[in-house]
Amino acid sequence: MLNQVLHLHLPTRTSSPVIRTAAITGALALALVPAAGAGQNAQGPQPSPRPTPAGAFVVEQSVTVPGTPAKAFAAITGDVLPWWDHHLFANPRRMYLEPRVGGCFCEVADSLGGNAVRHAVVTVVDRPNTLRYEGPLGLTGMAVSAVTTYTFAARGDSTVVKVEFHAAGELPPGLDAAVDGVWRHFLAERFKPWYERTRGRR
Repeated sequence: MLNQVLHLHLPTRTSSPVIRTAAITGALALALVPAAGAGQNAQGPQPSPRPTPAGAFVVEQSVTVPGTPAKAFAAITGDVLPWWDHHLFANPRRMYLEPRVGGCFCEVADSLGGNAVRHAVVTVVDRPNTLRYEGPLGLTGMAVSAVTTYTFAARGDSTVVKVEFHAAGELPPGLDAAVDGVWRHFLAERFKPWYERTRGRR
């Protein structure tokens, strides 16, 4: 059911400026959500207990946008629904990143907030230089530890926005390049064009 409502948009390009693989079995798809009943296949239930792949890796992506680090920081937090297009729910009502320690990176499906998911929790805020959050993002239900760090550095009258994503744990093999493509999609194909159209205005 979940993979019927999740929209996974992976770029066709596989080249990456930086992928550091800390274990050859490590891989993580940010927008990959295990389907309900994933423990079963066409032949019926799988053996239990059973081994699962484990590993770790790091992905980095960056873009340059006009304006100050403070403006870029403000734009990438708060309401992210206009540019973050990978969702657990088919048509979420809200999706937001709270720029405070303990803040929620949350997706809300309905007006009452009863159906929702917490993708991550903010652990570091150094406005306007750094924002860090910890959480599995789309890999809800799997034994994964993931840390995402945004940094903002002035370059002339522009700002370099960099994302560094660390993942470790129960990771499906062969998907590290897909993770890199997803972050490239978020930053270069979604956030940067949206930011340049609106200049981060809210």
